[in-house]
Amino acid sequence: MQEIERQIIRVDSWQDIFDRADHRRDIDPKKTKLLQILAGYEFKDDQPCGLIGKHPHRRGFLVVIEGELTTHIGRDCAATHFGSDVVKGLLGSFTAAEDRRNQAERFQKQVARLPELNAEYLALSMVVHQASNAVDIFMRKLPSALCNKVLVRAQHQDVAVEDSRMRTAAEISDLVARGDRRPREQLIYESVHVGTLQGLSAVIDGPKVKRSLHEKVLMPIKALERAHKQGATVVRSIVQDVDGIPSVARKARAYCAEGSKFLARENKDLIQLIGQIHRIAA
Repeated sequence: MQEIERQIIRVDSWQDIFDRADHRRDIDPKKTKLLQILAGYEFKDDQPCGLIGKHPHRRGFLVVIEGELTTHIGRDCAATHFGSDVVKGLLGSFTAAEDRRNQAERFQKQVARLPELNAEYLALSMVVHQASNAVDIFMRKLPSALCNKVLVRAQHQDVAVEDSRMRTAAEISDLVARGDRRPREQLIYESVHVGTLQGLSAVIDGPKVKRSLHEKVLMPIKALERAHKQGATVVRSIVQDVDGIPSVARKARAYCAEGSKFLARENKDLIQLIGQIHRIAA
């Protein structure tokens, strides 16, 4: 009589195993066959193995044996009494079934979160567009030459703003006295750090963040909705794409934070100072 493969389960305690109506102990491995792994477990305390040797273990399997019965067996005992190849094959089937179950559970959890996911997308889309539009409006109001300066700085993440200062005669004399061999005309001016630009990535990342929201948030949500309506129970690629939404959301929020830094009063003052340094007319 051929045994029917059962659905894998989870066991959270020894009692979950021992309370089963089909569970048996003192099994002679020479008089039965290992047919299927129903669950894997690893508990804090040891219990004797379900085989006649009763070797104690805390890490093992709930298994199906002949006669539609189950028993518990340590991993080492399983390989010793039934052969490592048999255990390896059954474990491969169990792992594949476990993966399918986990994928199905994740899919159902994602389906249950569809209203939340849609609301999150709408909220993120709104704040990202607001941040991007605010940055674009500010940039368009800048003189074109200054706008280009800021764009180049954003592309190279050149955040340091420096101005030049004329040294006093005493400072120049001190440099010469300390052995500075540069020609005197090169000692007249020195570079002085006046500030650090913030949020430069917001100048150029807006289109990329918007595209990422559409492709990696909205599209997976719509794919999940379609799969659910079509009666699917699991679609691995969709599950993986939806699992990636939190990462995209974090980057979108980080972009908005950069936009706020870029539009801060002190940052705008630094940008105006760059225009003055380069003598760009307002």
